[in-house]
Amino acid sequence: MTSQKTPPPDMNLVSYRLKEIESSLEKNIEKLSDKIDLLLAELNKTTIAQSETKVKVEKLEADVISLVKTDEIIKNEITDLKVSVAERLSWGAAGGAIAGTIIKLIESSGG
Repeated sequence: MTSQKTPPPDMNLVSYRLKEIESSLEKNIEKLSDKIDLLLAELNKTTIAQSETKVKVEKLEADVISLVKTDEIIKNEITDLKVSVAERLSWGAAGGAIAGTIIKLIESSGG
């Protein structure tokens, strides 16, 4: 008599199926882990791109503010120039006509 008996065939089949299931689960977990790693890498790229875009937008906003200030300064300087030219030309007999012409030329050129 042997002390160990061969398990019935049903138990061998159950054991085999459990090993197959375990192996399949391990493979699927590895695939899932790889997919999670890829998603994390893509998320990291997206986060970096968003940060870079935010910095660019902030710089553009600062540039726009600077341009608006410059525009205001230029408008004020043109107004001062118009007044100065008009004052200087108004002393002569034809000064008014010349001043008007110069002011019209300045206005038509973008002032």
